[in-house]
Order: sequence, then C-alpha cells, then structure tokens
Amino acid sequence: MKKMRLFTFITILVFLFSNTLLAETDTKMPVKKESVEKNMPSYSLSLKQMIEQAKKNIKKVDDEIRVRGNEEKAREHFDKGNQLYKSGDLAGAKEEWEKALKLTDDPKMKNYIKRQEKNEREEMEKQERAAKEKQRKLDEAKKEKEKAAREAKREAERKQKEAEKQARLEAKKKAARLKAQQKAKERAAREAKREAERKQKEAEKQARLEAKKKAAQLKAQQKAKEKAAREAKREAERKQKEAEKQARLEAKKKADEKARVMADEKKALPPPPKKAAPVAPKKVAPVRKVAPPAPKPAPKKVAPVRPAPPAPKKEDEKLSSAYKEGLSLYSQKDYDGALKKFKEVQAVDPKYSRVGFYVTSCEYIINSRARNR
Repeated sequence: MKKMRLFTFITILVFLFSNTLLAETDTKMPVKKESVEKNMPSYSLSLKQMIEQAKKNIKKVDDEIRVRGNEEKAREHFDKGNQLYKSGDLAGAKEEWEKALKLTDDPKMKNYIKRQEKNEREEMEKQERAAKEKQRKLDEAKKEKEKAAREAKREAERKQKEAEKQARLEAKKKAARLKAQQKAKERAAREAKREAERKQKEAEKQARLEAKKKAAQLKAQQKAKEKAAREAKREAERKQKEAEKQARLEAKKKADEKARVMADEKKALPPPPKKAAPVAPKKVAPVRKVAPPAPKPAPKKVAPVRPAPPAPKKEDEKLSSAYKEGLSLYSQKDYDGALKKFKEVQAVDPKYSRVGFYVTSCEYIINSRARNR
C-alpha cells in the first residue's frame, strides 16, 4: 500500500514539473509554434505520452487504493460478523456478512480478486518450481554425500578390521599376562586364607578355653553364693522358729498367770452359810448368792508377723533390662554392643549373675578379631 502511494506521489510530481517547465518555456522563451514542432517533435510527443500515462497511472492507483480499501472493509465486516455470531447476535452477524458481500460484488473488486488469485497461482507455481529445483539439488547433494559416505564407510571398515585384528592380538597378550597374575593372586589368597583360618581356629580355641575357665570360676562363685544363700535361709528359718517358740512360751506364761489370778480370787470369796437347828418356821428372806466372776478368756495365740519382702528397686530393674539386652546382642554376635551393656551392669553390681564371664568372653573375642585383622 505504501509503495503504491509513493508511486502515485512521484507521478504527480513529474506531471507538475512538466507543466511548470512548459509554462516557463512559454513565458521566458517565446518562440514560434512551427519551430517548436519542427525542432522538438519527439519531446512534445513523449511529454504527452507521459502525461497520459501519468493520468492512467493515477486512475489505476486510485482504483487500486479504492479496491484495497474495499478489501480491508470487507475483511473488517467479515471479522465483525464472526465475532457477533460467536456472541450470539445472529442478526448483526448476518448484516455484517451482507455488507462484506456487497463490497465484493463491485466489478473492479471482482477483477482485483481474479488478479489476486492469478498472482497467487503464479506465486505458488513459482514456489513449486523453486521447491522442485531445490529438491533436485538436494537429491544430487544427497547422492554425492551418500557416495562419499560409502567410500568413507569402506575405508573405516578396513581400518576397523585392522584395528580389531591388532586389538585381538593385544588383548590376547594382555589376557595371558592377567591370567598369570590372577593365578599368582589366587595362590597368595589361598595361602592367606589358610593362615587366617588357622589363626582363627587358634583364637577360637583359646577363647573357648578362657571362656570355659571363666565359666568354671563363675560357676564356683555362683555355687558359693547359692550355698551362702541357703545357709542364710536356714539361719533365718531357725531364728523364725525360735521367735515363734518364744512367742508361744510367752502366751502360755500369760495364760497360766491369768488362771492363777482367777483361782486366788475364787479362794477369797466367803464360804457358804451352815444349816441351823429346826425352829419355828419363820419366813426368812432367801440369801442371795454371789456368783463368782467369770474367768477371762485365754489370750489367743498370735502368729508372728513376718516382714514383707522388700519391693524391687528401680535400679534392679535397670540392671536386669541392661543384662537382657547384653545377652541378646551377645547371641547376635554383636560383641561390642554386648560388652558395653555388660560393663554397665558390672559398674553397678560386679557380682550380678554371670556378668563377669560375659565381659571377659566379649573382650577376648574382640581382641582376637583385632589380631587377625
């Protein structure tokens, strides 16, 4: 659009410049008409043709501007009709589309459309020819590349075969060297394994002996403790029986003392009155007998109250829990963790169960493993 306007502007300038030039020639250079036509016939004819061509171009440009303006208006009406149709205004959409069709019914607009279609077809044909030419060149280049690639592939395959052959030879030599080294390593590993197994067996044997010795010591200590506990129990039972016997004697003594007191009280009562000689009968008030006091009931035997066993202390519960955790870790062969738990118990009560045996056993096994490493 800008190009067309520029062309129109240039054409108008040329036309005005020509008219001005003619006017100046008529005023400043008065000559006869015959001389002008005789001397400059071609110039006048060219100027007339240029003026006519300029008028035609101006008309053509005006038509082109008007047609393109109609095209833009038609597109605006068409787009507006689409928007109204989407919004639901069917009557408005129809009106806008009818306006667009009315603009396109103009004969000049139809010619413009035909020219546009023709230009589009020519452009498409031109693009197709260019695309075919480009494709032809691409196919040729592709063929050249494929040929070069085949040549390069053959050369690469040849070099690859030579490299593979050389690599197989090198790999064969390397494999022989590695095999010899592997055999030497395996032989050394077997020797080291045998030595380690021998040391392990010796360490385990020594550990069993030490553990057995410690177990015997702990068993003897345990037996001594049990024997002392039995002696203490017998002594406690003997003391308990003596206390019960003493309590029975005291109760019997109290009962005897009470019976003696009751007998003395009975003796202290006045004797009953004697019978008198028979006389005239008189009404004599009966003598009221005083009943002796009822004997007091003998005291009941009261069993001696044994002291209740002491309640388990929280400290004993903690020791028992730690000792059980140590046994669990020892059975799982976690000797470091087990040793830590057993030492916690031993720090509070060195004579607790078999804690000494397990501490010694764990230390010996850990030291044996450290020496074997």
